[in-house]
Amino acid sequence: RRELKSRIDNAVTYLDAGAPIIWVVKKNKHSLLGMKAIMKGISERGYSPETLILDDESDHSSLNTKPNDDHGSTIHRLICDLRDEIEKNCYIGYTATPQGILMADPESALFPDDLLWLIEPHGMYIGADHFFNEMSHLMISTIRDNEWPNYGDDDVETRLEEDRKAGKKTQLKQYHREVMNEWRNEGAPVSFKKALIDFVLTGGIRWRRSDFGEKKIPYHSLMFHVEREILGQQILGDVVDETWEECRSVFLDLISNDFNFEDGNHYHGLIKERWERLESNSEALRPDPKDRPRLSDLPEYLLQLIDSVGEMGKGGEHVRKGLRIINSEDGSELPYHLEEGDKDRPPKAMVLIGGDLLSRGLTVEGLTVSYYLRLARKPTFDTELQRCRWFGAKKGDEDVLTLWIQKPHQEMFKDLTDHNKDLVRQVRETVLRNLSVSESIIILHSRDSYQVTGYSKRGARVEKMEDSYSGNTTQFKQPSVNYAKENLSLYDDY
Repeated sequence: RRELKSRIDNAVTYLDAGAPIIWVVKKNKHSLLGMKAIMKGISERGYSPETLILDDESDHSSLNTKPNDDHGSTIHRLICDLRDEIEKNCYIGYTATPQGILMADPESALFPDDLLWLIEPHGMYIGADHFFNEMSHLMISTIRDNEWPNYGDDDVETRLEEDRKAGKKTQLKQYHREVMNEWRNEGAPVSFKKALIDFVLTGGIRWRRSDFGEKKIPYHSLMFHVEREILGQQILGDVVDETWEECRSVFLDLISNDFNFEDGNHYHGLIKERWERLESNSEALRPDPKDRPRLSDLPEYLLQLIDSVGEMGKGGEHVRKGLRIINSEDGSELPYHLEEGDKDRPPKAMVLIGGDLLSRGLTVEGLTVSYYLRLARKPTFDTELQRCRWFGAKKGDEDVLTLWIQKPHQEMFKDLTDHNKDLVRQVRETVLRNLSVSESIIILHSRDSYQVTGYSKRGARVEKMEDSYSGNTTQFKQPSVNYAKENLSLYDDY
């Protein structure tokens, strides 16, 4: 109570001075209850400040995922209660994936009935259309089906079905754990090695370009997004650390020998193959030969990068200075805001391993190479697109951007990209016509490879219709007979 009184007194001091107040609040039950109490206390002191509520990632937690419950889901209810507590307030939600919001109950206090706006990407942005349409032949590298068991693979699906018929409750993650333990005991798959080689080569190219242009050396990162459980991430950390040590050793040896590749040397063959790919990409996108470095131009930058990742951890620990696991455990963060030279600031070159914390909201500076294997049995549009951390302000790096995924992922993301383009077109048209959401019918196309949003986000009024004659699968409820009678009655009265 003393803390609450102190916060209210502090707020009143600012209000009396005519100064604005900004609170940064997590979407957490206790934080929202505290915020509600503060606003109630301010009101009881006779103040009713005009309040703007900005909700970032507004399709995450803020939606009512329990529409059939009288109280609704906790965070949704508390945000609505906070609005009720403030006499004059405006709520604005931001998200890159509005499907759940558009399919929510229009009666909700958070439904975007007053304003729908489209924020266009800036000129430096590289997004889904670049990766999965325009430049997929340059940016996508394929992880073979036999390297990782996943949904969409007939052999995996058959094996799961046979286990089910035999009365076993086998889950796909058990197969995943078997494969990761096999990697730890017998060595990483070829695609792992190639991803680490890509990380080194693309880093050398990017750092030389920055140095040539007299700019600061940028951050450079590789992300392994494979496993959501901490134990699995630790196993993966062992595998990545061991594979990196092999890769590092080969590069140091090649640099000392002026890149004289040996015929029959496994690693030399992989490095040569990945370099030829980058040369081909560069020739396709960079007409000026000065913009296309030779391998002999890179040694000093490659050495800097290798040094930045660092030596093996003490006592056999797999986490190096530039090899980190990002999860919910303490110390698992990326404090880029720290000053240059601070020992806790991330190094310029990093290899990151993680799961859910890499899925939404986290910015990985200089993310150039991504290795992504997570695939749900029935993926949802909003979850999958939020996990695409490889999108961002990367204009100028198109020839080095690399995404390692399996074939089923490629097909799914291609469908998601087409869905998103169509939705953006509809929203743009709605905005240009100055229509509200309730005055529009927005068609959310669905495909066999994904569902539009999670079941809990769809709202009580949403039903999936059969395919229409136009070939569209739409998701909105047909008017009832009662509504039709009411409409006819209103028409007659008019």
